[in-house]
Amino acid sequence: MGNKRLKFLVVEADTEDIKIIQDTLSDSDILNADLDFEGSLKDALSHLATKQPDAILLDPNLPDSEGLKSLQILRDQAKDLPIVVMASDGDTETGVRAIRRGAQDYLIKGKVDVELLSRSVRYALERQRILGEVRSLSMIDELSGLYNRRGFLAMVQQQMEIGIRAKQYMLLVFVDVDGLKAINDTYGHQTGDQALVETANLMKDHFRRADILARIGGDEFAVLAIDAKKESAEAIKNRINQGIDAWNKESRYEFDLSVSLGIGIYDPDNPCSVDALLAQADFDMYREKNPA
Repeated sequence: MGNKRLKFLVVEADTEDIKIIQDTLSDSDILNADLDFEGSLKDALSHLATKQPDAILLDPNLPDSEGLKSLQILRDQAKDLPIVVMASDGDTETGVRAIRRGAQDYLIKGKVDVELLSRSVRYALERQRILGEVRSLSMIDELSGLYNRRGFLAMVQQQMEIGIRAKQYMLLVFVDVDGLKAINDTYGHQTGDQALVETANLMKDHFRRADILARIGGDEFAVLAIDAKKESAEAIKNRINQGIDAWNKESRYEFDLSVSLGIGIYDPDNPCSVDALLAQADFDMYREKNPA
């Protein structure tokens, strides 16, 4: 974070928790920050209308808004700001759900010290910085609207670092579009491009907003499913295949879609590189195409 003095908006109604946050950050030489406090969602939105903090620390349970609705409203108001959710003591489920809904990280009240808070905010700011680069440095695939390979690798690497601390399992789903060359040869490349767009739309329909979707090659797509249990791998494959079957039945196009799928499992207790996870998913796809 360098020497820049950061500005945080802390959205918190509980006076005891406000004091804890103030005490945690007072005299800190780790987190160089100024704090503004607002005690309701309405006041937080008014604050954002006139001021631009570097990050938001949010207790989602507010007098005028409860649960993840608070996160969603702030997320819509401040799309470019990282939000760290402060969940109640023992409520890890809310924290995990918050990340799925667009928070950059979460902390558990009663277990926050200045070092942990500093690291959490640092991750949040870094991930948001990468998101900014994605928008400005050609990390989006123009045809599909998804991340390209460069953007995918950057986002997945950041999510892995969060996953280790949050003990999140993740699944990397590798999707290979079958028969794209035949579609191009038979109907032309414009129709082939449409097949890729339709595949991308199916991926968007079958994964959550917080998951990381990309077209990483000509006919190759990848998805990092965040906080997904390893036992759900087969269910994900079945869901995608069922979605494609339904699309083919209703399609107005002259081609059918078909994909080959492979899944790699990210274990936070035994972390691996992005390349190793991709290789694992690719091998799983190969096994499905070539059963022993």
